[in-house]
Amino acid sequence: MLVSLDGTVKPMGPPAVYTSIDPSPDDKYLMLSSIHRPYSYIVPCGRFPKRVELWTADGKFIRELCDLPLAEDIPIATSSVRKGKRSIYWRPDKPSTLYWVETQDGGDAKVEVSPRDIVYMENAEPINGEQPEILHKLDLRYGGISWCDESLALVYESWYKTRKTRTWVVAPDKKDVSPCILFDRSSEDVYSDPGSPMLRRTAMGTYVIAKVNKQDESTYLLLNGMGATPEGNVPFLDLFDINTGSKERIWESDKEKYFETVVALMSDKIDGDLPLDQLKILTSKESKTENTQYYLQIWPEKKQVQITNFPHPYPQLASLYKEMIRYQRKDGVQLTAKLYLPPGYDQSKDGPLPCLVWSYPGEFKSKDAAGQVRGSPNEFSGIGATSPLLWLARGFAILSGPTIPIVGEGDVEANDSYVEQLVTSAEAAVEEVVRRGVWSILIK
Repeated sequence: MLVSLDGTVKPMGPPAVYTSIDPSPDDKYLMLSSIHRPYSYIVPCGRFPKRVELWTADGKFIRELCDLPLAEDIPIATSSVRKGKRSIYWRPDKPSTLYWVETQDGGDAKVEVSPRDIVYMENAEPINGEQPEILHKLDLRYGGISWCDESLALVYESWYKTRKTRTWVVAPDKKDVSPCILFDRSSEDVYSDPGSPMLRRTAMGTYVIAKVNKQDESTYLLLNGMGATPEGNVPFLDLFDINTGSKERIWESDKEKYFETVVALMSDKIDGDLPLDQLKILTSKESKTENTQYYLQIWPEKKQVQITNFPHPYPQLASLYKEMIRYQRKDGVQLTAKLYLPPGYDQSKDGPLPCLVWSYPGEFKSKDAAGQVRGSPNEFSGIGATSPLLWLARGFAILSGPTIPIVGEGDVEANDSYVEQLVTSAEAAVEEVVRRGVWSILIK
């Protein structure tokens, strides 16, 4: 239905099981997705037959983009996908240009082929029988695109089995510029993560990569990263020269007491490059005992302006004890966890406590990556409706997120020794908390 603000209702098409309606950036077109019979009892609805159509904004059918058959035959292997067009979206930097990806291996990750995926582009209404244009060919599995303008986009590809991930720099509308690899790394290696490009809002209401003007000929992006280190996360914002690969750290979290993150780019300029001396970003700031507040960071002075003053959400637990602990399981893999103790707890007087363990395993290809520290010791202890930290109010100790890495190096699959690694990780956690003298009963 097309519903106007005065309450007028106009039917726009035949009844169907519509799953999404996506308007083009210029609001002239609608891309509609629906599922249809035959349904299946052995795969979820995301693999049912899928039809994607293009309509005008007032409900006129233009053309069918694809009609995918029931996908009950996707191979049971990581990185296998459905055949045909997938991930169909509008280019956010263009009024009405579509892009999508198509597999070249029949969707079967076990098939060796080059390229494995091809990314295509096409106008909403092709003129004079125009054929889809190839944007980029990938040898790994397509992982998305960050768009900027006709001269810059970042294309991501990855392969789960090896944890390899690549970022390509492409010039979407300039055929004389060859794609090049910007980053080639392991997705498990959080210490080497360069961060993600920050986005700005366009006049059409879409979001694209923000370019920064530094009064020279280079192209600069803002890379926002979590800054994982052996001491915990130290989020950062880098000014990155995409032509040379050099970077300058222009903001970093206070790592001594606080945990700060970049939340959003705040800019009065909707289109065009952002002058570095007019940069404004929204950040959050918290500590073990202080709940999250929001600040504006304003260049060039890097002036900090607090814009919220939220009260503590649960003052009864304001003085809880929190520590990020490190220990080791018997095969040498480094493990971490967050240990919480109830307010007012005195080990010499109160003795050991009942303790609740809250965790879930994670799969890795290397012991080094499995042992890397994730999270920050300075994060505020947020308590949701299902949080295990609620048990602190009843005098429990909480061991939150003790890492349980299931490692399968080389050609070895992680699950080949799943139970053994699960047990040894749990044993190491128990032994560490018992050693600290705060454990008496294992609850979960």
